[in-house]
Amino acid sequence: MQKTAYEQRFLVILIAALCIGAATGIYVLLSDDFGNMELKITLTTLALIGYSLSGLCVSSLYEKERYRVFALAGIATAVSGYLLNLLAVWETIDIDHTREY
Repeated sequence: MQKTAYEQRFLVILIAALCIGAATGIYVLLSDDFGNMELKITLTTLALIGYSLSGLCVSSLYEKERYRVFALAGIATAVSGYLLNLLAVWETIDIDHTREY
């Protein structure tokens, strides 16, 4: 089975994200001082790597016609999970003051 242009673009973007994330993580870890900004960059890099790998795993299901719905749901979950993680790490959303029931 040949991959469509959509699948090829998705795989290239995920692999490029992994490479950029790894390079950024290595740079931050080798820097002289490790402050709050470096911690945020490291957490963003770890989230990028984790969600990219989960997206790659789920994308293998896309080739099978029977599991396409699950693949799309998994990809959507990986993207939304990464975005939520990104907002939490960079303190765009406030997770400390959540309402307790």
